[in-house]
This record gives sequence, structure tokens and C-alpha cells, in this order.
Amino acid sequence: QLGKGRLWARTVLTFVGVWLVFTGLGTLFAIEAIDGIAPLVAGAAALVQAVLAGGAIYLCHREDAAKWFQVHR
Repeated sequence: QLGKGRLWARTVLTFVGVWLVFTGLGTLFAIEAIDGIAPLVAGAAALVQAVLAGGAIYLCHREDAAKWFQVHR
């Protein structure tokens, strides 16, 4: 739906992405409490997910993307 320029899809991505970024930051600060390989892998996946979500939010709110979403209203 983002490719079709749906504004609601960008809004959902923003809210979910912000939640993922804050969750990733929480994981980053709790990294010293990890003892075991499984929690370490899960924490690394959460950090990668947070970085990707932050990048997606940034790309969806650039000037070019804002024009794309306004044209398809």
C-alpha cells in the first residue's frame, strides 16, 4: 500500500516503526543482562529490526516521498 501512495500505510508504518525503534533501544541498554546465545541472537535481531524501521520511517517522510503521498490522495 505504500507503493500505491496510501497515506494510512505511511501512518501505520510510522507508529509501528517508532515502537520498534524504542524497543530496540531498550534492548540495546539491556544487553549486559543477557546470558546465553538465544537471547543474544534475539537482541541482535531486535536491533537490526529497529535500524530498518528507523530507515523506513526516514525514507517515507522525505520531501520526495511526501510529494508522492500527496499526489495519490
